[in-house]
Amino acid sequence: MATWLLHMNSDYKPLGQLWVPHFINRNPRVASIVGQMIESARTTAANYETIRAFL
Repeated sequence: MATWLLHMNSDYKPLGQLWVPHFINRNPRVASIVGQMIESARTTAANYETIRAFL
């Protein structure tokens, strides 16, 4: 995705191997979180009709 964004801005230089840690150091708001299981009822209820009605 990062390469795609760069290409959209006409930047075709390859990314270095340490670009991710450098990016995270420059952007402290970016962080990862531990994932949690989604309830079965939520996954089965997520269909086009219910989402369209919600929005």
